[in-house]
Amino acid sequence: MGLALGCPDEPTPSSGPPVGTTTTSAAIPSAASAAPTSVSAPTGSAPTSAPADGGSATVGDGGDEPATRSRLSDGALMVQIAAGPFLRGSPKGVGEEDEEPQTTVTLKTYWIDQLEITVAQYERCFDAEACGAPQSGKTCNWGNDERLDHPINCVAWKDARDYCAWAGARLPTEAEWEKAARGTDGRKYPWGNQEPNCDLAISPYPELKRGCGRNTTWPVGSKPAGASPYGLLDVAGNVWEWCADYYQEDWYSKSPQTDPTGPATGSPRVNRGGGWESHDILHLRPSNRYKFAPSFRFHALGFRCAGD
Repeated sequence: MGLALGCPDEPTPSSGPPVGTTTTSAAIPSAASAAPTSVSAPTGSAPTSAPADGGSATVGDGGDEPATRSRLSDGALMVQIAAGPFLRGSPKGVGEEDEEPQTTVTLKTYWIDQLEITVAQYERCFDAEACGAPQSGKTCNWGNDERLDHPINCVAWKDARDYCAWAGARLPTEAEWEKAARGTDGRKYPWGNQEPNCDLAISPYPELKRGCGRNTTWPVGSKPAGASPYGLLDVAGNVWEWCADYYQEDWYSKSPQTDPTGPATGSPRVNRGGGWESHDILHLRPSNRYKFAPSFRFHALGFRCAGD
């Protein structure tokens, strides 16, 4: 599909350098600061590298606390995902066909944001003239001063890529996103196998309007009970998230089993996680794969960044 000219009501699937290190602090915007800044993970580990932009790093306790680091450019807290295998995809008959076959994939150590990128954070990149303006109006959050702590939405794939590059990071690969969102044990949802509700994820449910009754996004990190095994928040619901990879329906049948980065060529880009108005609760499963044209902008589509 072509460029969306507004913030549509329903998604339509389609088949700079970092800022200077003189900044001394950069907090997650107001409501996001109430979200957990300590995280739990299957195993603890020490940081394998210092933050590239001069931010701070915290060593895990060797038990259930993973290492974390903060980016100086935008204040984002990143969580270290230790090297090792995880179960990717779904067994036959459990998910969609493009989630098959379920296989064990091994990834090197990487880092990923605990929270989705907010409006306030994106404004820094825009002010630095390293990012273009997202769409605004309707349920797009750009230009709404009451939603500075909400995820930036209505951004195209290039907007997300440019932001992460400005911040000294990158978009996560599809495999990195899935491991961070579900852990290593093949669980159905980030929090386990319990079906979603509004205590766990911001999405529509039969008894409520979209967005758990608010018909919009929520501040990032509003549902700590829905954290992934690594402590990531909003990997189910709030906004879909752009990944680096091109989408290919049969990719899992030919993908490398070590550090896959997606097909070399393609058109649609991968999205993960579901959003506040997803028409199917199954979209909240970390194994679910979705796609949009890279130019597509939508009020339930945002991103988070990753790094090495």
